[in-house]
Amino acid sequence: MEFSHVSTVTYKAIELLLFSYEYCSPELTFKLLSTLTSSPSQDATELELGSEMEEIKTSFEELYLELRECKDVKNTISQVWDSLEFLWRLREILKGKESYWYKCVEALQFGNPIATHNQVIEALSNVMNPLTDKMRVDIECLFSESEVKDKLGLSFESLNELRKMINDDALYMKVLGKLSVDSHLNWSWKEIFDDVSSLIYETKPEISEQLDMFLWDKYTSSIGYIDNNEWYGEYCEHVYRQTEAIDSFELQRELSNLCLTPTTPTFSSMFYIQ
Repeated sequence: MEFSHVSTVTYKAIELLLFSYEYCSPELTFKLLSTLTSSPSQDATELELGSEMEEIKTSFEELYLELRECKDVKNTISQVWDSLEFLWRLREILKGKESYWYKCVEALQFGNPIATHNQVIEALSNVMNPLTDKMRVDIECLFSESEVKDKLGLSFESLNELRKMINDDALYMKVLGKLSVDSHLNWSWKEIFDDVSSLIYETKPEISEQLDMFLWDKYTSSIGYIDNNEWYGEYCEHVYRQTEAIDSFELQRELSNLCLTPTTPTFSSMFYIQ
């Protein structure tokens, strides 16, 4: 597949950063990014990667030389960094389909300041048409997961657990749609939670209690606090009623874990420019 010069450099940067993401420490990956986007430019030879990383150092220095001739790609590299985990998961889905991986990278339109969400989705839809049903569903889920991750701070790992729990991709996509409710509706977490809980209770009541506890635990862990004390009290009562078989001391300990030390939420940047 042919790329423009900028697209070629961007693709090489994606490959390099993904290699570092998969095989190197987060510190080294960040060092690579910092050097790529530094201003004024640093000398690539200043990177101390260690003798065991000679392969990545050579690739990095080659890329760095190209970037010096293409300075406007630096913002694109930063955008790639923001989407690194998403890209890694997309590549895992497309293993054995390298040509489609190239096409997906092109469809994501990194570096295109006027690319809209709909344009990206349309371009990707065209790429996905020849793929297996399983791959298409996995990619659609990944995009929806990325939106939920950005809005609620839930990790991809947590969402994968949720997908396994539901064990029904069509229902899982409906849940993701409710979790990523448009921000202009100004729904509180309680309203989102109730909406998802009602859907699961109506369609798969056997996992309703488990899903309620899972979502509440994961969400409150990601933001580090309870956003509505009254609702939290109601939730505790609900859990207690549904889990009478659990030793009360163990139950209270589990509930108290929901509001321990506050943590700082981390929200991923979107992979396209709005």
